Amino acid sequence: MWYKSVCLFYLVLFGFEQKIEFVISQNSQEEIFSLKEEVYLKVDTMPTFIYGNHKLNIYISENLKMPNENILKQIEDYGAVSFIINKKGESKYINTFNFESESCSKEAKRVIESLKWKCGILKGKPINIQMTIPINFVLNARNNKIKNQKKYCDNYKSYSNINKEDVFLLVEEMPIFNFGFQNLTKYIESTIIYPLECLKYKIEGQVIVSFVVNKEGKSENIEILKSTNRAFNCESIRVISNLPKWKPAIHNSKPVNIKLTIPIDFKLSYLK
Repeated sequence: MWYKSVCLFYLVLFGFEQKIEFVISQNSQEEIFSLKEEVYLKVDTMPTFIYGNHKLNIYISENLKMPNENILKQIEDYGAVSFIINKKGESKYINTFNFESESCSKEAKRVIESLKWKCGILKGKPINIQMTIPINFVLNARNNKIKNQKKYCDNYKSYSNINKEDVFLLVEEMPIFNFGFQNLTKYIESTIIYPLECLKYKIEGQVIVSFVVNKEGKSENIEILKSTNRAFNCESIRVISNLPKWKPAIHNSKPVNIKLTIPIDFKLSYLK
């Protein structure tokens, strides 16, 4: 289960309004000069993950990818990530600790960098605050995701629960992906769990997927229009089903359902 792959996050608290000397990794030395303001460990109002702190572990677990070399060698890895949540709610100045694999360290940084927050508040003003999160790369977590591929593949037709007459193809305002539509492809690439049989035989391919972004901003009504491999179909359905909520499309000043079509590429280079 997801709670086995990522421990609950924790904060190191040394006293109210305590300022810190932030230790930054060598590859981020240039960034330290842009952070001239104080960094705190405890504040009046702690930062809140945009989907709610109770969903932080779930988000990390769903987005964390076991590196290819660990999969093939069946090696798990454990460590922690320290970072600053700045006044804009961004995760910056990321450091990793105790990971044996450089690939796991890089993947942990990638996932933490994607986190968005409602920033911490001190005396009514937004501030910078340091946090530390333990992250575990567990093989069982990946295996559970692989099992979910089949579940989504077998059940995806059940997602078709909107009448076609209520779905638009062209609207006044297109839906907005939470991380920016220009980053949708990059987000999908980063969350793909490469099917094991395709990884083993070095199979690549592409899937054309259509889906509806409904009035609530959820992705549903998923259809595979074109594909080169059934395993890719299952993973494409899983990825689209778990996309973060969109800002829904607007037509005649009201949120509406809209159908989108996108390609999903499966390339072994994504695993490097």
